[in-house]
Amino acid sequence: MGTAYIDIRYATQSSRRLGWPICQRDRISLNAESTTIGRDPAAGIHLDFGGCRRMEAEIVRRGDRYFILPLEASNGTRVNDTMISFLKEVELHHGDRLNVGASSGHGFWLEFSHETDVSESSKAGETS
Repeated sequence: MGTAYIDIRYATQSSRRLGWPICQRDRISLNAESTTIGRDPAAGIHLDFGGCRRMEAEIVRRGDRYFILPLEASNGTRVNDTMISFLKEVELHHGDRLNVGASSGHGFWLEFSHETDVSESSKAGETS
């Protein structure tokens, strides 16, 4: 089984205009069966800005696969710029870019990373 996490990344207007690299702000491990995303301080991924609902979305783990489920219909949840329907799950893949609520207008986004254990996968392919 691999390790999965969410990186909260951001770029200010001035850094984007100057072509500076994106800055990573925080990394949250996705060890729980589910992790909520929202403005509520109790959310597993707490996003403190007005364009985000109290509980915007949820990331659910099933075995070694991860899914995002939008919990609020008004602001929208996007995976790689594609809007996800309210209460419809979408599987996440390594490198997917997530925007929740009005986050894209605030210059930050979430990036899903799922690193598989290379030593385990290479052992599975060995024959005796």
